[in-house]
Amino acid sequence: MKSFLKNGLLLAVIGLSVFTSCRRDGDENEQTSETKINHLLIQEVYYGGTYFTRTYDGKEYEQAYDEDKYIKIYNLTSKTIYLDNYALAVHPFDPCNRIELKDEYNFIKTHFGVSTIVLFGGNGTQHPLAAGASAIIAKKAINHRTDREKYLKDNEENLDNYKRLDQLIDLSKADYQWVPKEEVSGVDNNVREMALWYSQGEWKKDEMSNFDVSNKSVIALIKLGDTPENIKKTFIEESGYTKAEDIAKRKYYKNVAYKTDGHHSHEATLMIMPYEWVEDVVTICPNTEFKWSVVDIKVDKGHKGVQETANDKIDKHAGKALVRRFDGNKFVDDNNSTSDFEVAEASMFPKNKK
Repeated sequence: MKSFLKNGLLLAVIGLSVFTSCRRDGDENEQTSETKINHLLIQEVYYGGTYFTRTYDGKEYEQAYDEDKYIKIYNLTSKTIYLDNYALAVHPFDPCNRIELKDEYNFIKTHFGVSTIVLFGGNGTQHPLAAGASAIIAKKAINHRTDREKYLKDNEENLDNYKRLDQLIDLSKADYQWVPKEEVSGVDNNVREMALWYSQGEWKKDEMSNFDVSNKSVIALIKLGDTPENIKKTFIEESGYTKAEDIAKRKYYKNVAYKTDGHHSHEATLMIMPYEWVEDVVTICPNTEFKWSVVDIKVDKGHKGVQETANDKIDKHAGKALVRRFDGNKFVDDNNSTSDFEVAEASMFPKNKK
């Protein structure tokens, strides 16, 4: 997604040494030297979940399950890249619900708006991702099948009444988890926890909402161009600005005023980050419900969803993910979610389903 940076907006050179790192080989297509991409990509997003069934009183009922969400990022470069100063962020606005931003509050042409953000953390060399390697960032890095079976047994349920529990994904070997570990039992010590850093104007952990991916969201992979400590310090300082000349100089803090449905007025406080920091973006929306782009077209001029409508029955998209297209020579990266991604079976979906 970095082609728009070629006119001088290049990020700093990163990660020259090859260390032991997250590595998932065997399911990756090989990039040719002529088409090598020089930054990380979001390769896959699994967010729609699947379902299992329960038979009760002679009737079978479907139960949706989407706790096994994950995001897969991929290093297509020829160098190790360190994730220590990287983050995943979700945009505050919904691509399926058009709003009207007043011109003086319209940051979309220059900045990515952040609702919630999680950091990989580290001191600069703690989270290497080797050339050609991928990393799985799970919502909950557990074996979701065995976890659900245990839950049902603990609640004295008869597993014979359940089908399709084998559709739940085993994410126990994921590299990272974005939900705090303290909220999920049974996570392996080798799974690293993403740090919930900021959410909807809040910095205190007990006041923040967890990062998550929905069927109507915009996700960004960001390489911070400033330290987290300085961003936070500056944001808090800027929140106290009252003079017009100071407000105009804000870097990270943004007040916005907007209307929904043509007349309902709203205000919100956002964190904003320049597009120069954004390595990749995916705009997720049911395909027939897209209303507007919440980012500039140089960042993403399309959208994609595993659903056609938000009301689709779960069996239509169960186990499906948004997967980066490979055209035979290269991974497609046209800054267009519509053409960059296709709907396919999730790569982590159980291969030996009953």
